[in-house]
Amino acid sequence: MHSIVVYDVRTGRREQAMERWISRALGRREKVLYELAPGEDPSRVLRSSRVRVGADAIAAGQLEVIDADRLRAASGGAADGLAKVHRTRLHRARGEGWAGLAVASGGAVLSAVSGDEATGLVHERGITRIVEEGMSALCCYSTGEAPNLVDAMLAAHHGDVEDELWVAEGVGDRLRLRGEIDATNADRVVAVLRGALAAGIRVVDLAELRFCAAAGVRSFAAAADTLEDGADALLLMNPSPGLRMIFALVGLADHPCVRIVPPPGR
Repeated sequence: MHSIVVYDVRTGRREQAMERWISRALGRREKVLYELAPGEDPSRVLRSSRVRVGADAIAAGQLEVIDADRLRAASGGAADGLAKVHRTRLHRARGEGWAGLAVASGGAVLSAVSGDEATGLVHERGITRIVEEGMSALCCYSTGEAPNLVDAMLAAHHGDVEDELWVAEGVGDRLRLRGEIDATNADRVVAVLRGALAAGIRVVDLAELRFCAAAGVRSFAAAADTLEDGADALLLMNPSPGLRMIFALVGLADHPCVRIVPPPGR
């Protein structure tokens, strides 16, 4: 399980997402490694009702906090070095009797450890391979970080993505989009959709998408532009009547590589 959270530093969404994710990992009896960004106070995440859970987990050795300096020293600042650190810790966690390893990290940590975007991107792609070995990962990226890096991360990522207003979940052979897409986040939707299409996913379920501005509609068209005309199609399933009307007004229904499939009975 590999999840990405894209957050605005003004909203506190990162801390909320971290709290939920760490709590679930502890409940699954995974060893949690919380990677600390420079200057970050871990109590901002391990607070409220989860402070007690975090304190108990630290005492039991289930929750460990590691700062970026230690990670850089252990990995040498290289992507393969980071992969080796996480793979070693995964094996160690299993040897200690835990169900697996859960790593909570983010863009600020990768920047401090690797020092360049290219290394961070290689590491993000490599996480998928370690996840397949039994590790779970949560990576948080600020909307204020380099947009090209965030878009590249999203396009290379094939797990769940939680943005400020929308969530993308991989469910079997389809992608499920829920929430709201507008001009402030549509570019990140494009990155996720293009990554899904590159991975062979062609079905996007919109049953829980409450709102989609014109910029959001154009994001579906931009993603579909990567498909060969007439040879393949992006299937947009279960849009609401309101969304279908917007799709028609903006012209998405006329795109040669888009098929809009209403809910059954509509």
